[in-house]
Order: sequence, then structure tokens, then C-alpha cells
Amino acid sequence: MRAEQDRAYDESRRRDREKWEREEKERMREEREKARRDGEERERVERERRRVEVGRKVRGVVGVLRGAKGKEGGEVRVVIRMPGGDRVVEKFWRDESVSILYAVVDRLLAGGDEAKPGDTMSQGELDSLIDREGGKEFWGFKIVSAYPRKEIEWQEGVKIGDVDTLIGGGQVVVERGAVANGNGNGDDGWETEEED
Repeated sequence: MRAEQDRAYDESRRRDREKWEREEKERMREEREKARRDGEERERVERERRRVEVGRKVRGVVGVLRGAKGKEGGEVRVVIRMPGGDRVVEKFWRDESVSILYAVVDRLLAGGDEAKPGDTMSQGELDSLIDREGGKEFWGFKIVSAYPRKEIEWQEGVKIGDVDTLIGGGQVVVERGAVANGNGNGDDGWETEEED
């Protein structure tokens, strides 16, 4: 009888130890997962804070950059259709960077930020800043030509006069990005003007 009780006791201890080990592994896995999620959230918040900070600077200096007249190569008239349906007509110099087009659209979307005293930047510095901040992904929207429908991708160093759909001017449509990598329901996360 005593041997039977000892076996039952040992079996109970073994099951308790296995249960405790499973619970401990699960707790540690949950802690690692929480730490990973917290780290990702901190990174996302920091990226967004940085995006807002750099965006303000870019929107502030775009007026200064555009104020420099006497550019080479002439002007290009671009009609910009905003996500809400508004149309804005802007003139660009052919030798202006595509970053200027994107910064103008960003300024229109944000309601504008005025340059602060001392805010200056060359087009090359603007291109380099945007490249460091994520390049094309920095903007959070796409610009596509109305016809033929073709994305005008942001690329460092590309001039407006080098974009085949803008050589003689044109119409572009701004599409806002809902989720950078899609939202998991089969669409790509971009709102087109038909979806507005």
C-alpha cells in the first residue's frame, strides 16, 4: 500500500512539474512576444514622429526652393487632382527635382507649413534627406499620371523634365496609402479616385 501511495505521489509531482514547465514556457513566450510588439510599436511611433518632423521641414522649405526663379529648361504646367477631388494647378521648372512635386503635394495634403527663418535646403539636399528617411515610402501617397495611368515614382535625382508623362505638362492623380504593405483583405491599401 505504501509503495502504491509513493508511486501516486511521484506521478502527481511529475505531472505538476510538467504543467509548471509548460506554463513557464508559455509565460516566457508571451513575454518575448509582448517585448517584440512593444519594440515594434516604439519603432513605429519613432518613425511617425520622425516623418512628421521631416515632413514639416520639407513642406517649409519647398516654398523657398520654388521661389528661386530663372531655372533652365522652361516651365511645365501640372494639374493635380487631390484625393478629395480638388484640382490644383501648379507650374514647375523642368529642372526641378521630382521631390519638389512630391513636397508640393505633401504641403497641399497637410495644409501647408511655412518656412521658418533659416530653413534652407538645396534640391540635392532635399533628395538626400528623403532618401535617408525611406525614399518613396516616406511620402505615404502615390502620384500617378491621369492618362496613360502610370506611377510617377519618387527617385533621388530625377528631374521633372525627365519624367516622360510630364515633359509637356499634364494631369496627375494623388492616391493616399491606407497601409504601407496592404491591409490583408486582398487590396493593396491604396485609395484611388474611384474609391473616394
